[in-house]
Amino acid sequence: MNAFFKSILVLFSIFRFCTPGHANEQTPHYSTVNKEQHITLLDNYSYLISLKQITTIVNSEGSAHGGYRFVVDEFTKLEYFDLRIVDPISGKLIKRVREKDLKSRALISEGTFFQNLVLMYFDLDQVKFPARVEMEVKLHKTGNFNMPTWYPTHFFNQKVQTSTLEIQYPEALGMRYKAVHLDEPKVSSVGTGHHTFFWQVENMDPMDSEIKSADVPRIEIAPNHFAMQGYQATMDSWNSLGKWFHLLNQGKDNIPESTKSLVADLTKGLDNDYDKIKVLYQYLQKNYRYVSIQMGLGGWMPMAASEVVSTKYGDCKALTMLMKALLAEAGIEAYYTLVYAGEMDEPFDLDFPSNQFNHVILQIPTQDKTLWLECTSSTLPAGYLGSFTKDRPALAISPEGGKIVHTPSYNTAEYNTTHLTLEVELTANGDAEIKGHLLHKGAPAESLHSLAYQTGGSEKKDYLIRKIGGAGLSLEDHTLTVGSEKELPTADLAFSGWVGRFSQNTAKRTIIPVTWAKGLQINEKTGSGTISEETTVIIPGPLEWESGLDGWELKTAHTHTQIKPELSERTLKIVKSIHYSFPEDFSQEEKAAELSLIKVLLQQQFIFKKQP
Repeated sequence: MNAFFKSILVLFSIFRFCTPGHANEQTPHYSTVNKEQHITLLDNYSYLISLKQITTIVNSEGSAHGGYRFVVDEFTKLEYFDLRIVDPISGKLIKRVREKDLKSRALISEGTFFQNLVLMYFDLDQVKFPARVEMEVKLHKTGNFNMPTWYPTHFFNQKVQTSTLEIQYPEALGMRYKAVHLDEPKVSSVGTGHHTFFWQVENMDPMDSEIKSADVPRIEIAPNHFAMQGYQATMDSWNSLGKWFHLLNQGKDNIPESTKSLVADLTKGLDNDYDKIKVLYQYLQKNYRYVSIQMGLGGWMPMAASEVVSTKYGDCKALTMLMKALLAEAGIEAYYTLVYAGEMDEPFDLDFPSNQFNHVILQIPTQDKTLWLECTSSTLPAGYLGSFTKDRPALAISPEGGKIVHTPSYNTAEYNTTHLTLEVELTANGDAEIKGHLLHKGAPAESLHSLAYQTGGSEKKDYLIRKIGGAGLSLEDHTLTVGSEKELPTADLAFSGWVGRFSQNTAKRTIIPVTWAKGLQINEKTGSGTISEETTVIIPGPLEWESGLDGWELKTAHTHTQIKPELSERTLKIVKSIHYSFPEDFSQEEKAAELSLIKVLLQQQFIFKKQP
């Protein structure tokens, strides 16, 4: 999936904050920084960025703090670069770096891509510490669709002595901001029709690497009026932002007459909209491949559907546009929809219309329900998005503009179902021959759908062993069948093999685990689901119960787990079920507390006395 929307403008380094943590006086600092940053929005929608920064690096652990990275493309020009490395004790100049000394490489180096994004960078190396890095940079951006987020510091373990941001903009274009964990700016006017925002941060303690993204001090900025390569619009509402994307998309959904005839042939005799969607989606999946395209305005504007038909490839925008055109020819309305794909480091800000997207999917309102298509997938069933874009706001585009919608959460039990049937034949020493069927429906089937289309090999086999999850498993044979129940993905894995030490044996006892298949665990990211298991263990000799005869049952506020054993002369049958349903506002900590009780229960054992 290509991150085409968020063009990267790195003002000091490519850097991300992550996971829960804190910032306080106890966090060590490896450098100190003083910086001044100015952003000047011009009347022609371009803007200038100037940065003056002095970083004093205390020791080698802060060496990365002296580096610098930024991306250039046809919208970005480096106008000035000067970096000086100085001995802070003697004041002696150690090294000077100009534009010609910067290194560069393609920003995206893996996969099949069409892109003109070049990463330019400088890394501080072979320098004795302490060292001082004095830097001045000026960049010119043509087009103000993406404007950079400002951070007082871009590094963990860096103390801010002084960090300032000044934004100057024409009143006619307007400017919005969101200050996160920072004070409101000083506001002033500059001449006629121009205004400034000014922030200053002083003596800010260093942050450690465990800080949450939402807790990082920063300034988000976005214009009211913007333009890219002559395409002008406003960004003061989601509706107006959507109108710009509709403008970019105009005329892109035309398909050749031969393709229109193909649509008629594929949908002939199909009266149900879902059946039409399914057959056209499968045609797309089988005949078109995904590539990432990040060339100029192509980072936002899709290829024409007719061009995709000709080349047989496209990025998420292009494939979605083609699918939209195929459905329109079949009389089915669908909406080109922007979304942020992948793990979201911080919540989507509904109150701050701006570019918060990196992917495109297709929304299809039908009479029965709203369906969604991930047009870059060659494996998912029609109507199922998957975990990559589930449960988040998205912006559906229509001629009337943009409308915030929400992708499905897949948190109901039907989307999170796992059933294991296992036959185990024990030997006298506790080893076992096993045969099993592992059936997944919904989210648990996603990874197996992808795996089914991969070639064989040790990596695939190793993955299946982890998926089954039992300790000591030697997988001898397996058959993986993937399919769907309408939009619900399914995966059925039949397997057989040998397990070393399935049971523990002593001179007087045999101990059989309640749960051998360790992979049958609740996905903590899902809200509701069902896990069930039927295991039949054939025992080499007669046994007598010592513990576990009555099984176990556990009920919490939002879960219900049952383990029921049944012993005949040489057969132990174990029936196990786990049902869970957590409220949407349930915290991860609350959920983890209840799930920990289930995990303890699943570690129980059946203990038997051996009969002479």
